[in-house]
Amino acid sequence: MSASAWAAPASEWRDCPLPRAVYRDAGSKGFTLAFSESRLSPGSAARLALVTVRHALKGVISQWELSHGQGYGSFDLSDPTGEDKGAHGVYAFDAKLQPLDAPHGAWPFVSGLGQSNWCSGRPGARDAPWLKDVMWAFVSCKK
Repeated sequence: MSASAWAAPASEWRDCPLPRAVYRDAGSKGFTLAFSESRLSPGSAARLALVTVRHALKGVISQWELSHGQGYGSFDLSDPTGEDKGAHGVYAFDAKLQPLDAPHGAWPFVSGLGQSNWCSGRPGARDAPWLKDVMWAFVSCKK
């Protein structure tokens, strides 16, 4: 992996509201992960954002709803269509890879996202490049 792939993301993530944050895969395979306003339960504390995973050539890979659990307060992605029954934990880290108690930061990681895509049966899911389970690096804040 090139050194530029692991270069620290821009520090602007600190000032970027969650529904405007955009990330790229750390391996620079052409994938992006972008947050936007949730379409389900707008204004709900439990539903924080819609998450869209895209590829530069493949287009939209999948969409997820980001939620915040009660009690322990974990962050999870769930499939709004109900096709994927599992939830995928979202873990965020600052630029020095220190864990954050937030759904986004300089380096987020989503557990099981690549496997879920592989097993989804979506057209092109098993065609290279594969999504895999990657670290995501902050790249921009949508206007």
